[in-house]
Amino acid sequence: MRDSMRFQLFFDLDRTLWNYEKNVDAVLINLINCFSELSGLKPNEACTKFKSINEELWVDMQKKIYPISHVRNRRFFLWISHFLPEMKPILRINIAKNLEQFFLSKTPDMNHSYPNAINTLLDLHDQGFKLNVITNGTRDSQERKIKSLGLNHILSQIITSDQVHSYKPQPSIFKNAFKRSKCRPKDAIMIGDSLKCDMLGGKRVGMKTIWFNQFNFTCSTKNIELMSNVDVEFSDWKNFRSALGSILE
Repeated sequence: MRDSMRFQLFFDLDRTLWNYEKNVDAVLINLINCFSELSGLKPNEACTKFKSINEELWVDMQKKIYPISHVRNRRFFLWISHFLPEMKPILRINIAKNLEQFFLSKTPDMNHSYPNAINTLLDLHDQGFKLNVITNGTRDSQERKIKSLGLNHILSQIITSDQVHSYKPQPSIFKNAFKRSKCRPKDAIMIGDSLKCDMLGGKRVGMKTIWFNQFNFTCSTKNIELMSNVDVEFSDWKNFRSALGSILE
């Protein structure tokens, strides 16, 4: 790992450091318990459907460069419409607004991460690595998530898509990160869970890439074309240092 301190590490946030599934599920279950109109929903089914709707809206938003309101104004209305189609539209609209406010007030402060992830970053910081985040999300929400994980004091730069009006894997969000961090692409390493947003996006601009293969996809289920953008992968944060070391050798 000779001369490794010249490298800067750029981490994705959701599903890489911040455990999206656990955090969102916890808030949704709390939400179902708090709103009497939702008392008949089965938590597992409700959580799965919400995340599916939310993901589709996010993909559409990023593809068409819509504002975040595209997601926030629709996800809970569509969610309620799926489970409670008999509810009057005006009531659905009002309840959806209340659910969105509840969701936005609670979710970013949830602090579920992945085993060994937080301690790994703290150790990397103590050893002199410069740590940054590049995330498709809004500044306020993502900063709250980072603070909830206890990482706000060790990150040099936090680059969010709303700041730069660009979403990963578009090159401009990465180039903005290089400018802010004063880092050359060849000295930058992108770490994330998305083969498209993080691995393809990073590789396109000259970064080295480390894929967080958290679901431990096998060769038969991997996207072979996108896998060509991965330099090294890991599925457990206790093995991250080994993955990083293979790049820094």
